[in-house]
Amino acid sequence: MNSPQQQHNIERRVFSGEVRASDDADNVIQGTGAVFGVYADMGWHLEVNEAGAGDGADFSECACLFNHNADIVLGRTHNGTLQITMDENGMHYKANKLPDTQAAKDALTLVKGGYVHQSSYAFTIAAEVWKLVDRAELEGVVEKRTLDRVTYQGKVDIRSIQKWGKVYDTSPVTYPAFKETTAYSDNAEIAKRSFQAAMPERARNRFEETEERSEETPQSIPDWKTEHYRKLTRLREMQAQ
Repeated sequence: MNSPQQQHNIERRVFSGEVRASDDADNVIQGTGAVFGVYADMGWHLEVNEAGAGDGADFSECACLFNHNADIVLGRTHNGTLQITMDENGMHYKANKLPDTQAAKDALTLVKGGYVHQSSYAFTIAAEVWKLVDRAELEGVVEKRTLDRVTYQGKVDIRSIQKWGKVYDTSPVTYPAFKETTAYSDNAEIAKRSFQAAMPERARNRFEETEERSEETPQSIPDWKTEHYRKLTRLREMQAQ
């Protein structure tokens, strides 16, 4: 049984990639649950799964769920109805024998019709590294508007996930959490936890600096700092919740 701390550390990410029903069988759903080497916009920093992050991870209790709903199980690794494979691009899953339930039939219908076409996975992190890189290194790789938001003094914080610990589920989902309209609300708790638990000292110093200068009026803050101050204010509010 998982401890409360383990449950608290479970994180979820959504990959806006292909989920499809098999052309060869009527009761198979397959897709890509996670990608390697692609920068995800976490609202105030970037995140990337490094190649091999899934090597050695614990998939013993992994389930294929619909929208992370534990009441709608589409496959499990322990009984062979869920297959997990890795390649240089990411983690792929295949629920190869959907159960004979109405919920599974409904999920298959939604996937076949293209109503659901994204995937998500729930996992813990065994090893991570925070990096501070020059914005110039990411230009052309990450969208400009994203870089504008996460850049501070020409630098970008990147959370590099080296190894997953345990993967709890990989699932077809309705909404992509990394789209502009949903990223911040869906990932607010993730950002709050990762700041409190793992953020480098340099970021904590930014908060202290901002707190010390909290009496500054918006007019007195240089233009290049305005976005960063807004971002820090948002994170302070999350910490206070």
